[in-house]
Amino acid sequence: MLFLIHEAFYLLPTEMLIAPGVFRMSDAGLIFVSIFILTIPKTFSLYSEETKMICSYILLMILSVLMGSHFFPQSYYEGILNIRGNFYWLSFFVYIALIKNIEHAVFVVKVLTLLFGIYTLILIVTKYFPNLGILQLPRNVYSKHSTLKRFGEVRLFFPYGSIPILFFFIALVQSINGYIKETFIAKTMRFSFMIIVCIAIVLSMTRAVIYPALISITFAFITSKKRSVKIAGIVLIVLFASYQILSISISTGEESLLDKTIIGKMIFKSTELAEEQGRKLQLNMYLTQFMRSPITGVGNFAVSRFVNQKDGGVLQSYKAFGFFNGSDMGYLKILAENGLVGIAWVLWWYFYFYRQGNKLLKVANKLGNIPFVETLVQGLQYFTVYLLFSGVTLAHFVHPRGITVLPLALALMAIARRTVNELAERAAKEAPPLFSRMESA
Repeated sequence: MLFLIHEAFYLLPTEMLIAPGVFRMSDAGLIFVSIFILTIPKTFSLYSEETKMICSYILLMILSVLMGSHFFPQSYYEGILNIRGNFYWLSFFVYIALIKNIEHAVFVVKVLTLLFGIYTLILIVTKYFPNLGILQLPRNVYSKHSTLKRFGEVRLFFPYGSIPILFFFIALVQSINGYIKETFIAKTMRFSFMIIVCIAIVLSMTRAVIYPALISITFAFITSKKRSVKIAGIVLIVLFASYQILSISISTGEESLLDKTIIGKMIFKSTELAEEQGRKLQLNMYLTQFMRSPITGVGNFAVSRFVNQKDGGVLQSYKAFGFFNGSDMGYLKILAENGLVGIAWVLWWYFYFYRQGNKLLKVANKLGNIPFVETLVQGLQYFTVYLLFSGVTLAHFVHPRGITVLPLALALMAIARRTVNELAERAAKEAPPLFSRMESA
């Protein structure tokens, strides 16, 4: 499913993925999703809240098309075609149908962790050896004219970063809490995966990824059940600060040793980066459009009639209608296009993971002996913290590349919820009556 939606992750040449006017692999993913639409009634009976969440999002997108046709000169067909990638949310029903229980979820998490660990490693290697030919890179990604440069270095091309980051946080929970018994080989592979993802996050040199990841990792250490882990987190912060102070004191130049590293530059020198005019423009644009329709937003706007302009469809669209399809101001994009109704849906998402996660962890702790559920649920919660902060600039909920992993995360949480509830019901039935326990006492 992920392979289809992401058009083979740049592992296949464009000719195999896109035939103009005939075929596109991501659209084939939508066709595959449609096969599972008939499973919605059964899924609703087992996962009612999650099904309501997905269906309400689809209704929100249909409303977006209607509003777009009202505020902009576009047809319903153009609007639907423009946001067809948003219907990837329906892949939730594919995952629920195929991942039937927690045992299947364990298998899926392990396999995808391995595959995305390998893929992330390929991305890192390709950064230093771009002509390997393993990936069919977009034009000029690592050329002399690359637009991915920061501090004189080309940033890592890190598409679909949210997918490995999801599995990173699940692995992190196991690392700091040790819920699951593992072999030495399993531990080695898990730590290797985490190191690879951390390297990719740093090499991406993207503040919208690095800062939220650091915040979420810190939050994970602070909220760990193990006192030793909390102390270790505090010690690491103190050592980090001490290293910075020491490196400044012994440095012969203006820069400390830490300042010369990539992570040091991104943390301490990000203010030196040139101001991103595109985001400033989007901020003003989205606030202006929000005021036109605060409740439902102005909808999506297909700019297909401008994309072939030599000086850019975005510029032409903005000059003509004061609007274009930006993707660098996550929550503001939702606010402008979907209004307060859209923001309410996003709040529903965060509240669901907070409420269900805390409830499941509490019940799972009482039941005992379901370590993977605890690892999975806590990992999903930390990933949600990452989404919360990175969503300020990254359009996770309304951009196709950001969307695809979210239905999978929702499906995994739903399966964990059903597992815990069934175990709790079984434990309640098997428990002896209160009076018999009192008599035996």
